[in-house]
Amino acid sequence: MQTNQTADLAPARLLIVDDEVELMTGLCDVLPGFGFETKGATSGAAALEALKAERFDLLLTDMMMPGMDGIELIRVAKALDPNLICLLMTGQGSIQTAVEALKGGAFDYVLKPFQMSLLLPTLERALKAHRLRSDNLQMRETLAVYELSMGVAQSYNPEDILAKVLEAAVDITGADEASIMQPTPAGTELRVTTVRGGDREALVGETAPLEQGVAGWVARNQERVVLESEVNDARFDPVKPRADILSALSLPLIAGGRSVGVLNLNRKRAEAELQQTNELLRNAFA
Repeated sequence: MQTNQTADLAPARLLIVDDEVELMTGLCDVLPGFGFETKGATSGAAALEALKAERFDLLLTDMMMPGMDGIELIRVAKALDPNLICLLMTGQGSIQTAVEALKGGAFDYVLKPFQMSLLLPTLERALKAHRLRSDNLQMRETLAVYELSMGVAQSYNPEDILAKVLEAAVDITGADEASIMQPTPAGTELRVTTVRGGDREALVGETAPLEQGVAGWVARNQERVVLESEVNDARFDPVKPRADILSALSLPLIAGGRSVGVLNLNRKRAEAELQQTNELLRNAFA
């Protein structure tokens, strides 16, 4: 039996989690023949490490495992990646098990022991749901950029344009905080000109040396920077770390081939996902 994945689509990335090593390894070996790129883990903790390090489309996890069970793993995995489609394998075929799995964020569940002829259609339905969700996200992003372009076209006020760029960036990425910094007339500092999120209005007007910090590096090199957790990178010294920021994205705003500012986006909530639509935003002033 073959899945319906077409040749022009990249293989779906599937994380398989089961403390039964033989079953997990067997699925990892067999499913690539049906168009899936697989990776295995034997515990919930190992699965979460993989989810933090790599992107997956689908998660297939056993229900009963030592430490973290499958329902708890799905709950935490969905917090890390809300677009992840999760499936549960269980030998407990009760209605209550199915209800708990679906309430915990599972897309569907399969009974063990199972045959590939029963597992594959379930995986195919899950993959279709994931791609539909991704298509909807892309449509929302496209709409946000269209609204941004219309707003910019109708405005000749630089402050209005910056505000629209920041609003679109927050809508697209789901960031908790955002700011735009622009060079001062002397060109030696970056000044905060527009902010969104939290009590950040007091930051407007503050300056930072162009030769220091993350924003200064982005402005000088016209390259984006993605940061996760604690920052230990000599390129950005001195850095004033904030323990409440889980991840951050900074990218240059380009106009006429030159940098006219830096867009900074911060994620503070563990359940939020910072969508990295970098090329889209990088060219907002092009």
